[in-house]
Amino acid sequence: MARRAFVGVGRDGNGELALISALTAALSRREDEKTVKRAPRRGDVYFVALDPAVGTEIRKTRPAVVISNDSCNTYGSRVIVLPVTRNVDSLYPGEARIQLRGVPGRVLGDQIRSIDKSRLRSRIGVISQDELLDVELAVQITLALRPS
Repeated sequence: MARRAFVGVGRDGNGELALISALTAALSRREDEKTVKRAPRRGDVYFVALDPAVGTEIRKTRPAVVISNDSCNTYGSRVIVLPVTRNVDSLYPGEARIQLRGVPGRVLGDQIRSIDKSRLRSRIGVISQDELLDVELAVQITLALRPS
């Protein structure tokens, strides 16, 4: 299949450009396939590409906690994440404090996102079980779910 992409290279005078373009596309596909080497797990923290965003949605590539269950994370094409900010000056209901590599962060329970796994970049780490319980409570508060 890759062989067909190179058929005709050099015939139109832009062969070098066509070859570079084909190689760039192939490398890009490989990089997309490499973004996640193993299935994310509940409580993992990844850098996540959240753009494009609209209005007050959190934007940029930033850390986010995976909150979807491990079965969905393994077999599904999407994961559910909560973005993390380093702004810890306040803590509202529906938010949770965590530590990422010794740096305090605040999980934004009102910014729940279901994202394609291709938005996941590098894995940063994993939050503790106590922090995961705080994150779960933040989601319960945000969605007005009764605690179990």
